[in-house]
Amino acid sequence: MNTLFQVVIVVGTILCFGVQNTTAQIRVRNIYLEKKDVFDSSKDSLGFIKKFANNLHTTTKDYVIEDELLFYQGEELFDDDVEETARNLRSIGIFSSVNITVDTLTPTEVDITVTTQDQWTTLPAVIFSTGGGIQDYGAQFKESNVVGMGSNFYLQGLYRTENSIGWQGWGEYSHRKFLRSPLKLDVSIFAHQFKTEQYIRVAKPFLTLSTPNAYGIAYYNSFGRDFVYSGTTFQQPEFHVRSLEGWYSLGLKNKDRLFTSLYVSVEDVKRASENFRQAFDNSGKILIGFSSLQQKFYTVSKLNAYFTEDLPIGAYGGVVLGKTFSMKSSNIDAVVDDGLFYAGGQIEQSAKLGSLYLFGQLSGGSGFASSSAKYTYQEFYGVGYYQLGENTVITAQFRQQTTWNWNGYRQLILDTDAGLRGYAANQLTGANRILGNVEARFFSDWELLTFKFSGVVFYDMGTVWKAGQQISSIQFHHAMGLGIRLHNTNVAGQEGTLRFDFAYNVDTKSVGFIFNVSQLFSAFGKHGFKLPKIFGLGIDTE
Repeated sequence: MNTLFQVVIVVGTILCFGVQNTTAQIRVRNIYLEKKDVFDSSKDSLGFIKKFANNLHTTTKDYVIEDELLFYQGEELFDDDVEETARNLRSIGIFSSVNITVDTLTPTEVDITVTTQDQWTTLPAVIFSTGGGIQDYGAQFKESNVVGMGSNFYLQGLYRTENSIGWQGWGEYSHRKFLRSPLKLDVSIFAHQFKTEQYIRVAKPFLTLSTPNAYGIAYYNSFGRDFVYSGTTFQQPEFHVRSLEGWYSLGLKNKDRLFTSLYVSVEDVKRASENFRQAFDNSGKILIGFSSLQQKFYTVSKLNAYFTEDLPIGAYGGVVLGKTFSMKSSNIDAVVDDGLFYAGGQIEQSAKLGSLYLFGQLSGGSGFASSSAKYTYQEFYGVGYYQLGENTVITAQFRQQTTWNWNGYRQLILDTDAGLRGYAANQLTGANRILGNVEARFFSDWELLTFKFSGVVFYDMGTVWKAGQQISSIQFHHAMGLGIRLHNTNVAGQEGTLRFDFAYNVDTKSVGFIFNVSQLFSAFGKHGFKLPKIFGLGIDTE
């Protein structure tokens, strides 16, 4: 019996550890960084101009790249480390191309070369945009790679004709790995004559598919006057919102991940009157979230622009449970909600079948007081595309937002900025909204200097309606038209695309012109971890 027991132990040991012990581990011997300038000055007659431009640009520091590497010299190379590192480097938004090659030296050793080409990140610009009967003009300065350190700085001065707002200022600073730590810093301030917003956030996010935890704290302060629309007129009630939030999330497993999160927030809100009180004003929130994320990635281009993007395919699901509690308002006359229990959830699914891609997201939640539901919200978002050829894609998006038992002020706007091109700004408002867009995008091979060109044929539709309004009385609005896009091949991201659209308004039988930056919408969705939240709190004011 003892002999048999010993044989079982030996066989079990071989089965459990034999393969691991006999399979050679692949280790990284050397890591080489090959950094390229923004412009290749050796190719054409404009080489001297490109060389001058390269001299004005500070090449990304080595440590910015090294901090993103998931493999290390002298250590084992694990599956997917190379691909995830390349995705992370692309996601920073400072490289026009990223390529990582693995050179096998022996069955157990490899050398890895990380090749990056900087994109032009210093973007001073004169701003002009128009659409829906309003114009914006001014100037901005954006630097996405401050002296090669990977941090972002943005400064804008803009004159807005909308609601006679006039001049506004906007400043932002963010650093993905502040002081080379895992912490991300975000600071912003926004102000015009009617409103001021201040925001600061320090957080450790889930930077990789194996990051074990995430946490953070954020403070928001906003005050001034809001815009409440009724047809062609509007009111400007005063408000002041201060909020403080913090969270901690635990991530389990690698790649196909499970998350548990705790989110806590408190706030102090003043409104001009009870008529403008929003849902959960002056409420503290304690929310617990349970979620899962599974995805794999494909590299794509000529869907939104010419640069390489990472297309995720997978699924996400999350459940939110929690409790809200009333906080004493500094405005004596303010009405606050009694504490409510809250339950909500969100599911996402995407699939790619050959040339067809589909993404769908369904969200919803409700508060509960005893057996009565309160602040019930449901939203669906879908996007997809069908690739007819290498240079032609048909893409569409659809969004629907609906509330029930919503005892609070709520405003959603349907206009050119929202996605219904050719319609006047801020004149179609309601508590619920439906919006759909279809675009046929044609990417040409024609190139002029650093620009490539694409064309668009589009159709937009949408409606908004007030709470309690009969479905039969809802009017849908439609627009169609043509557009041209200019894509700067040395600038990745939305700033690299200039959008010119001519939209035919079916209601007024008129043509409107829209000029803006970026595509109206992305041809694909993205899965990712999300903190627990109460759904449906966002409103449109300008």
